[in-house]
Amino acid sequence: MDGHRRLESTDRPPAVGVLFNYHSAVVIANTLKKLSPKMRIELVSSGLDLSENDKRKLDSLEILFTQPNLVQSLKLHLLPNLKWMHCLIAGVDLIVETLKSEKSISSFPVTRNASYFDLQMAEYVIGIILSRERRIADVHENQRNQIWDQEVFRKFRPLTDISIGICGFGSIGKEIARVAKTFGIKVYALVRNLPTEAEQSPTVDEYKSIGELGDLLSSSEYLVSILPCTPSTNGFYDGDVLSMCRRKKTVFINIGRGNAVSESTVIRALNEGWIGHAVLDVFDKEPLPAESPLWSHPGVTITPHISGTHMIPERFVKVALDNYNRFLRGESLLNIVDVNKGY
Repeated sequence: MDGHRRLESTDRPPAVGVLFNYHSAVVIANTLKKLSPKMRIELVSSGLDLSENDKRKLDSLEILFTQPNLVQSLKLHLLPNLKWMHCLIAGVDLIVETLKSEKSISSFPVTRNASYFDLQMAEYVIGIILSRERRIADVHENQRNQIWDQEVFRKFRPLTDISIGICGFGSIGKEIARVAKTFGIKVYALVRNLPTEAEQSPTVDEYKSIGELGDLLSSSEYLVSILPCTPSTNGFYDGDVLSMCRRKKTVFINIGRGNAVSESTVIRALNEGWIGHAVLDVFDKEPLPAESPLWSHPGVTITPHISGTHMIPERFVKVALDNYNRFLRGESLLNIVDVNKGY
């Protein structure tokens, strides 16, 4: 149980606040209302210039469905009745930072929208791999120059001949492994604790402990980082760590958080020939500043944090709605965040 009692049929439903960028908030609220007509929903605001009406709304809330960056400008003392906060995306680092700074760690449970973006992000990774192995960029270049050359594309590496190392083996990592395995790609998974034989997944060829990171890096043609932003992942790949990718000139794909590797480390790894390419979807500072040397480096592909962004409303709110019904029944919530660990 999560410290709340079962809601009786005579009780008034708890007030649910939706705090998201405005257009999406309206879509989310309308979808929730459509799927759960009795839900009491309030669109709420954050920031310094809250009206008295905004403050009254916040004061009444027992549940908050939110976008993490907006929580930073929302003073938690304005939510005295909050019993549960749900992050509408998978990454919770900004919420954790806010809770720790306001010393609200144990006052209410925090959950996150785990699993919704899993397939989107797996498709992004496989799309990158396919486009590189089949040299789609060269195809476009030849088309631009009106060159018909079959020979250069006859030899390519089938996906069954490559391996992928996954660092961060939560729900997203597991989905990447599942999709990769359908193409016959060999999968290595980096985990904190090695699973028992009964716990092992058929989509993973080899599990590696943190102490075996070097083995994973030296064995993988592609390295996918999905590490969350926590104190323990700050600079995870910095220093000479990526030098262990030298043997296979690994392609480094970061779709986790930008704190895990510095810009200077990526550029050094490329210039030293440790990695063959870097595909970066996340950065320590976003948007990526115009003066960043990553923009112009020939060994870098930049995407603007879009590996998992598409919102299909009914699917997007599924975890929130499932947990809402659990909350009403007084049951344990799913996807609870350990604020002390940061994920």
